[in-house]
Amino acid sequence: MHELDSEFEKNILKEISVKEIMKNLKWLAEEVPQRLAGSPEDRKTAEWIKNTLESYGVHVDMYEFDALLSFPIYAELKVISPGPVQSIEAIAYAHSASTLPEGISGELVYVGAGGEKDYENVDAEGKITLAEISYDPPRPYKIKIAQDHGVKAQIQMNWGSPEHEVLPMGTMKPVWGNPTPDTIDLMPTIPGIAITRKSGEILKELLNRGKVRVWMRVEATREWIKIPMPIATVEGTEEPEKFVMMGGHFDAWGGGVTDNGTGIVCIMEMARIFQKHRDKLKRSIKFGFWAAHETGIMEGSTWYTDNFWSDLNKNCIAYLNCDSTGMVGSKLYFPLYHEETERFLMKVIEDILGKDEVKQVMDTREFARSIGFDVGLRPSKVADNGSFFGLGVPVVDARTIFDVDTLMKEQMAVLGWWYQSDEDTIDKVDPKMLEKAMKADSIFLLRLMNAPIIPYEFFSPAAVLKSRLEKLNEEAKGRIDLKPLIQTAEQLEKRAKELNENLEKISEKYHSGSVKEGKELLKEINQTIMKLSRILIPLNYTYIGRYERDPYGATYVNRPIPVLLPIIRYAEMDPDSEEYKLLTTKLVQEKNKVSDALDEALWHTNYILREIKRYL
Repeated sequence: MHELDSEFEKNILKEISVKEIMKNLKWLAEEVPQRLAGSPEDRKTAEWIKNTLESYGVHVDMYEFDALLSFPIYAELKVISPGPVQSIEAIAYAHSASTLPEGISGELVYVGAGGEKDYENVDAEGKITLAEISYDPPRPYKIKIAQDHGVKAQIQMNWGSPEHEVLPMGTMKPVWGNPTPDTIDLMPTIPGIAITRKSGEILKELLNRGKVRVWMRVEATREWIKIPMPIATVEGTEEPEKFVMMGGHFDAWGGGVTDNGTGIVCIMEMARIFQKHRDKLKRSIKFGFWAAHETGIMEGSTWYTDNFWSDLNKNCIAYLNCDSTGMVGSKLYFPLYHEETERFLMKVIEDILGKDEVKQVMDTREFARSIGFDVGLRPSKVADNGSFFGLGVPVVDARTIFDVDTLMKEQMAVLGWWYQSDEDTIDKVDPKMLEKAMKADSIFLLRLMNAPIIPYEFFSPAAVLKSRLEKLNEEAKGRIDLKPLIQTAEQLEKRAKELNENLEKISEKYHSGSVKEGKELLKEINQTIMKLSRILIPLNYTYIGRYERDPYGATYVNRPIPVLLPIIRYAEMDPDSEEYKLLTTKLVQEKNKVSDALDEALWHTNYILREIKRYL
């Protein structure tokens, strides 16, 4: 369902210059390795991005906005019992609460990954917890959970193998974007520090022998700073108001190469290539170089989606996130994606990287499901693509990843044992893997810019929603009836399949040249496709809804239809309790939200089907 111009696609692929990519990456690595938002290096990087893109002929707008940022100052950690007292090297997290000069002390308890389940049968209130760095849940959400359990402070031990004595840098702010009056109370109120994997293993061994007490002293800033953010545009020729978007953050910790120097230079190279061939692009493409991803938590992408909401809502077809790709040792191009993009995306991967690559992607997804990690297969609230969930813009978050054996050896260090440390240097990059990712990314974007009909299908999202509703209805144990919603989801799935079949017919007529008089219908079809995404993605991927932001790493959005997740708890409550009665009202209201969204999606699907059939 895309307008395949194989010669043009071959020319685009030939344009990819690994030499140019590595030249730009070398500049970042040598001139501004650590470039925290609000620092001189951060501004220097933004200006360099703008100047370099303008030398390619690309138009760049430089925006400035106020961001709530933090700089870690210092951290000290000592084991005070069992004796003798021993010091452990530590580093403060950004947005950590600062202790008084005399520091704090307390009993240490181990909480594994630091998720909710890890606190079951653990007396952590008033104590200092030791947690392991992971994305299950991510660091900031571990801190939020710790605060919710009355923890005094948290120490997080690095991932990777013990032989890598690397101090991990990072932030512990769970608020997505700049805080509002409604979210300011979610800001961290306890100290948080990080230690090496080796030091963490020493603490765990001490805990295995008996009680352990530690002392820590921590200081970090928290302040509002005005920061720059470049956004680039290459205009299309036929529908310049419509666009796809590619983005990644340019701020960085430590060496700053794979997180996210590689993403930035790939985006810059994409802008260079498409600017050169802009006369053959039907639609436009925008490039977001996001500020304050690290110490601010997605403040740049959130600011942009908030302040350009109307344009994005009406005109953005897709967002491709480029973050931490091309790592040395990575082998597979692996995307996370919203369901409506899957068939199209896999066709791109097959055409550009081969059928075996698609098979490996699907095998890896199946393996993740087999070990209970299926939630890790959905785009989640840990990257800038999460700023687009409320809008309902379909996202793809793609990078090259390690094989399973490597991940198991390195304690699931999915972004490398060097992640967010001084060890993130240019030797951690594989230029061939950067080129591999660029090939797939470029054709994905190109086909979306030039396809007469946006190549999405909605029977897959409908099937996901139906399956989730069926499971929730079973878990509700008769206390709330979701059968009417299941029936609507079934109708939507059926009609979406019919829509897809008819879109294939329209596409065939277009390529045969017999649809020229139906260009207005094509526009209406594309508007409907975008509208369906706007309805279904917020339903499937947000709890808080379209206009606000779920916290960074929020685990409750890792399953479809997050607003109905409380049904599981509701089914086990005492029906005579006040909590049950309060939640009854809430769940009825949330059920109505789901009902409205499904009804609206079904209406738009039926409407465009009638229009297509009238034309055919």
